[in-house]
Amino acid sequence: MAYTNQDLINIRELITAGEGKAQVDGKLIEYRNLDDLLRIEKLIIASLAAQATPAKKRRSSFLGQHIRTQLNRGLD
Repeated sequence: MAYTNQDLINIRELITAGEGKAQVDGKLIEYRNLDDLLRIEKLIIASLAAQATPAKKRRSSFLGQHIRTQLNRGLD
């Protein structure tokens, strides 16, 4: 599930208010305790950070192998 900034705001409001229940998509969700809410907050923060980090491009080593092969053949 991809979390949004609004999810983070909502969970922080629950933590601040000391609420243990929330209505999400028409469903009543009940959290056991503050530790649950804090754990979910950390999960949302990590998810948002991962979404914001661009994926690294994989560099192919094919070109490097091709050049080394050509150089090795030239020295024989």
